[in-house]
Amino acid sequence: MLDSFEYLPDTLILSPLSCFSKKRLFEDVADQAAFIIKTHTVDINMLLNDREKCGSTALDNGVAIPHIQMRKIEKTFGILSILQNKVFFNDIDTDLEDADIVYTFFFSQKDDPKEAEIFLKNLCEIFENKELCVSLRRAKNEPDTIYALLKKIDQQLGKLLQHTQD
Repeated sequence: MLDSFEYLPDTLILSPLSCFSKKRLFEDVADQAAFIIKTHTVDINMLLNDREKCGSTALDNGVAIPHIQMRKIEKTFGILSILQNKVFFNDIDTDLEDADIVYTFFFSQKDDPKEAEIFLKNLCEIFENKELCVSLRRAKNEPDTIYALLKKIDQQLGKLLQHTQD
């Protein structure tokens, strides 16, 4: 877990992650999250899938930002997964969208939903940067580089959040 960010929550990096479906990705992420918060993988996996049924969290550029809020979490955290291969990410009834950069957030019940929404909106804006996404993909085998890129994302988030407050 990385805990030296000002705006991003503590983040676990899973990279490179080899999985060939969103189902398997959510299982892997749920396994890691369950270990962190000491709960059952099945519960987390179900919440992630239920959230996706409300609308896909896939963005353009091969990025997805799944997110859930859980009572058992004391402190919000994220899991950044950079996949070996893209996986189809949204439902059958929508346009096909695939993702290979998946940043999953687990929000605490203590978090203000409006602030979480602003955070996610700003993060989506940052991930519109194609160069950033290419850099993350190239760095999938280099944890130090991924960490440096997350630091840059954290700085950009700070600037966007200050604009929101002004």
